[in-house]
Amino acid sequence: MKYLPMNVKKIFFSAFLLSIFFGAQAQTPAASESGNEDRSYIADFAQKSPTFGIIEDRQRPLNFLRTETVSGVKNFVFSYTDAPGELYFPRTSEKKYYVIHSASYRSAMDSFSKENFEDAIPLMRDAVYPYVQFLDLPEIQSLSIHADFDKFVDCLVAANKVKEAAALSATVPYSDSGNTVCLAGVKLARMFVANKMFAASDAIISKLPINQNNMELLTAFFDLLGDMRKSGKTREASLWYTKISNMDTPLKTSAKVWMVYCDILLGNINSAKVYLDQLPTVKVEEPKAEAAPAADSSTPATPALPPIPEAAPAASASKPAAEYIKRDDAIFSLIQMVRGIFKENDNKTEEALNLFAEGIVFGDASSDWMTELLYRTGMSYKKLGNFTASNEIFAQLMLFYPNDLFTKKAEKEVVEIKPDAEANK
Repeated sequence: MKYLPMNVKKIFFSAFLLSIFFGAQAQTPAASESGNEDRSYIADFAQKSPTFGIIEDRQRPLNFLRTETVSGVKNFVFSYTDAPGELYFPRTSEKKYYVIHSASYRSAMDSFSKENFEDAIPLMRDAVYPYVQFLDLPEIQSLSIHADFDKFVDCLVAANKVKEAAALSATVPYSDSGNTVCLAGVKLARMFVANKMFAASDAIISKLPINQNNMELLTAFFDLLGDMRKSGKTREASLWYTKISNMDTPLKTSAKVWMVYCDILLGNINSAKVYLDQLPTVKVEEPKAEAAPAADSSTPATPALPPIPEAAPAASASKPAAEYIKRDDAIFSLIQMVRGIFKENDNKTEEALNLFAEGIVFGDASSDWMTELLYRTGMSYKKLGNFTASNEIFAQLMLFYPNDLFTKKAEKEVVEIKPDAEANK
């Protein structure tokens, strides 16, 4: 909130005070006191009307009646709690709403702050379900609605409430919502992928406004693609990598590398070869020439010529000019892994091993691909008959990445080495 203008900060603070004032008078609905079983709660709150206030009319809370679309514009229809008649506010108006929370809200926030997510979930439901239809309001207009939804999603993910999350997510207007809601949707999609609930994750992905103008969402979505790729959704991930590789974003090169990776796994070798040649290469720096010492003081030294820079290959219709990177660039490690997989598929195990090893040396232990890189390195050693080296690599995986998918695979590849055989090596 420190980045918001001062007048907006005042609005948020006023809304907070009003929510406390009216919340003390509100009663907690029975639905929020229900059990914490993992199921849909949509029906439980179908008749629960959201209660709002408007910043400019702070003493008169509103009851929400319905939505109406007029000339393509969504309108919210309210009534004052103390007077008859109806009020029509277009979604595009500049009205600023605040939620009048129930008495359970303070307890919910206390449980959330203490990371007691199981306790927070039932206490937060009445601050979320009735307000889902308002999530497409601009965030500056609907104070706390988006933040409450995001916190509730964090609780559902932490508690792995996949059934409740799937039912709730199906009602969320992601395509018309702001970043807070869409980023929460990515969190839910990642949970669904982890639980092999691909229909639920696909439903979210189809509604997300993914484009090059929203790097925050695109970066989070890129992490989701990694989860999909690791879960066997290679073809679906490949389609998105292709789209992103054509966007003008910092993720463009990474997307192209992963696109080649997916092509190899899918057996699209010809396509993989074309794009593999377009991946960035390491520019070999010429050593700086040293000036030769002068023969004597009367003979001036010949100045050293500057090194001639390596020229980029000429561009063609099928092969654009190469992009250069340094070995310490994060993407270098991934590119070496992909090149190694290509050699691996050609049964050039030693060449693959050299590329994998270089990827490890210049890579980062926290990289998304490091566990696969280590696993493939171990498998290369094993294929070459060096079981000591392969076992050491697999042991590193088990030590540093105990819960990773490739660690589970590595555990099955450990070879028992007999003492006599080890002594004879």
